[in-house]
Amino acid sequence: MVRLPWQVKVLSKIVLSRLPVSYATWKRLGLFDSGQMDQPEYAYKVFTHHLRQAGLENRPDLVMLELGPGDAVSSGLIAHLYGMRHSYLVDHQPQASRSLAVYRRLLDYMAQRGHRDLDLEAADSFEALLSRSHTTYLIDGLTSLRQIPAASVDFIWSQVALEMVRLRELQPILLELRRVLRPNGICSHCIDLSDLMVRSLNNLRFSQSLWESEFMANSGFYTNRLRLSQYLELFQRTGYQAEVVNLEYWDRLPVPQQALHPDYQGFPQEELRVREVDLLLRPLSSGFHE
Repeated sequence: MVRLPWQVKVLSKIVLSRLPVSYATWKRLGLFDSGQMDQPEYAYKVFTHHLRQAGLENRPDLVMLELGPGDAVSSGLIAHLYGMRHSYLVDHQPQASRSLAVYRRLLDYMAQRGHRDLDLEAADSFEALLSRSHTTYLIDGLTSLRQIPAASVDFIWSQVALEMVRLRELQPILLELRRVLRPNGICSHCIDLSDLMVRSLNNLRFSQSLWESEFMANSGFYTNRLRLSQYLELFQRTGYQAEVVNLEYWDRLPVPQQALHPDYQGFPQEELRVREVDLLLRPLSSGFHE
């Protein structure tokens, strides 16, 4: 298989993102992809990973919020089958499949694991699935979060979604998530710190002004580029106590440090080598005022 240089991928996505082609078409072609939550095995694996990480495997009757459900509302159905009372799925645009075939495959998969709901299986529309699983699907990002009542959510999670939030919106979104989280609630997040070009650090080659421009942000490979220490500082500033559960590293820097933009050349190599992080967030009991 020929590996395209990262520069070629950048230019290709810039051009392709401006063509009048639907996201569904790009996904079928494998060029733009918002996750694999339309695949039963993956959706189940991700949901149960975050549930276990938060220590909530045996806690039914909770209210859940997933940030960035991507290609499907699968987590709402799985949460319902696990006994959760309500689920909010919040995205920045409507990307979830409305195909009943996608969800019937998921329900078959869950039934094989002892989780079955005949009422869900009888649903004859996307809207009926949402209603019967007590799932609210919201597609306007920060504006949608503001519609959720304060202190109403027990469990918030995201799978490689926080890094895709625009830098200017990340703090407001974290504040809204903090607002809706109950005092004894918990968040579980997996953050991918690599680029969306070739899973390296090529996004750190660019200046802040260029990277945060609308031109670049709308080209299909945006991440906010925060490093782990910056995330941890932001979590504290927005009212959370963070616990790092797992770190995955590159064996060595995938891009020479001197090739990075000067903004990133001063970071310790050990931090730049962090490729992915799993962490838990809990509300700070003091030092934060909503």
